[in-house]
Amino acid sequence: MDLYGHQLSAQTREIRILCAELGIACELVEVNHGEAIYLPEALNPLCKVPMIDDDGFVLSEVHTIQRYLVASRGADDSVYPAALQLRAIADQWLDWQAVRLTPLSADQLYCRRLNPQVPEATQRLETSADTLRQLLPELEIALIEQVIDAQGLSLVTIALGVVLDQLVAAGYSLQGWPAIAECQQRWSETIAFKGTRPPPV
Repeated sequence: MDLYGHQLSAQTREIRILCAELGIACELVEVNHGEAIYLPEALNPLCKVPMIDDDGFVLSEVHTIQRYLVASRGADDSVYPAALQLRAIADQWLDWQAVRLTPLSADQLYCRRLNPQVPEATQRLETSADTLRQLLPELEIALIEQVIDAQGLSLVTIALGVVLDQLVAAGYSLQGWPAIAECQQRWSETIAFKGTRPPPV
């Protein structure tokens, strides 16, 4: 299976971690804007990463890809629950991560590490930091009350772990949320997380 993406993409890393956990052979095809290797528009008109080509079956959107891989490879129920209500809770947190947490983490990484000279960097950092202070307590409570099963790697813990890793790489401190900090540290030390760690920025 070919995975089109790049190493700094958190969404690409989510799929690489899942493939490592499920033992799926996955070749990363580096997509770098403006360089020779690019995402073929014939395969994906939006030119978005990540995207997979699984023996001619082309699919994009990170959590759609992950659900497909779980279903097509017969993954264990612990990775993505089969029971309707447990699956709904998993989907709730996957959406929470994608819609609410990921944009804030991306802003922190971009404005702190990748392009701190951008004119609006200070305002973007302050705005995203303020929103994170309001948002992260939701995750802290969910981990303390075990609404999220944080013990093994699942679609939810992979998604959360990758974005929390991104926040730490950006220099954002998780010390105010001990349950989050403990999970981030533990998840980041797993073989799948270590093997997909992006280059330092």
